Amino acid sequence: MQIFIINLDRSPDRLAFMRSQAERLDFEFERVAAVNGLDVPSWLSDEFAGPHALLPGEVGCYASHLVAAKQVVARDFSEAIILEDDAELQPDFMTLVSKAVRAAPAGWDIVHLSTIFKKSIVVVADLGEGHLLVRYTQWPANTAAYILSNKGARKLLTPQRRFMPVDIERRYAWRRQLNIVGMYPAPVVQVGSFADTVRCAARSGKPWLAGPFSLSQGAVWTARKIGVSAYIQGIAWNYVNSTRKYLGWPSRVAIIDRSGIER
Repeated sequence: MQIFIINLDRSPDRLAFMRSQAERLDFEFERVAAVNGLDVPSWLSDEFAGPHALLPGEVGCYASHLVAAKQVVARDFSEAIILEDDAELQPDFMTLVSKAVRAAPAGWDIVHLSTIFKKSIVVVADLGEGHLLVRYTQWPANTAAYILSNKGARKLLTPQRRFMPVDIERRYAWRRQLNIVGMYPAPVVQVGSFADTVRCAARSGKPWLAGPFSLSQGAVWTARKIGVSAYIQGIAWNYVNSTRKYLGWPSRVAIIDRSGIER
């Protein structure tokens, strides 16, 4: 499977980190030169033009992922792995990716590989060795590692004004009709020791919340994807976890399958 790694020209340390993993796990990759701040390609200039709330680094990050998506479409890959250059991969990463693609539901667009799980999830398939392919009761906001289908890439590239950070926009999957699944537990984590050079994580405290109408559309979209019963059960467990967190108690990820709560 084609692998793209997004990397800024000024970050050779990150590229060396990714190259060492590629050698250890025996895979090849192609580097995608990350967009530096507001210096976006001409074909994206109108989409990021005008007043907006994005910082230069957030624009660069978003545009970098669109550049990678364009490669998937232009070269007619059926799917490709997209990695940011601070992604730490598990030893069985390539095996798990292959299993996830084989088990993904028809018409999938994105398989998340680096989700930080806090909300309840619904089982799609058992991948073995303790890993599950899952759907979300709340869509994840992380772009460190994912598998992107050709169809999903085309959806992401649909021209429009870009006014949210890329990770936050992925949380509102229904806006682009994105068919998203993920792997639990995540086979990729972001390394905290690297400086956030591209700034793909949205700023805390920024009011990116969608309006009530959009959120109600999202609730309907999600319920259709995972089933009404699973959605109601998942949202209930999310509230339970929020209460536990408020009281200072440990929370847990509720895993929902056809037989109910698994753990």
